[in-house]
Amino acid sequence: MVEDALKSVLANSPAVAALVGARIWPDRLPQTAQLPAIVYQRISTPEPAVTLASAATSPGRCRVQLSLWALTFGETRQMIDAVRAVLHGWSGAAGADVLQLVRLATWQDDYEPGPPEQFRVIADFMVTSNEGVAA
Repeated sequence: MVEDALKSVLANSPAVAALVGARIWPDRLPQTAQLPAIVYQRISTPEPAVTLASAATSPGRCRVQLSLWALTFGETRQMIDAVRAVLHGWSGAAGADVLQLVRLATWQDDYEPGPPEQFRVIADFMVTSNEGVAA
């Protein structure tokens, strides 16, 4: 799964691990989570092209959103810099998945009033992979 591959790439990055440790979760931030932390989720998946035999022939594409949570604005900026350095332009194998290209599409700042107040960067990555492609 693309999401698992991205989590693996992030978790194995010394720069990202120095900031968030193992605090990388799917879909939602646990209520008792310590910050900084990363939450990832797939937000769109267009259907690939198919042949008459109904087998996908083009690379799979999807958009995966990362929410980078921290207690300070400065920490979120450190996180987006580290995540962007690792993922933007990345390609390779991560487990059973081959990610042909990971590209940062957009990112924005966000804020949640407290207590405690929390800062967030929302980053959308476009991923081209072998997911769903007939062998």
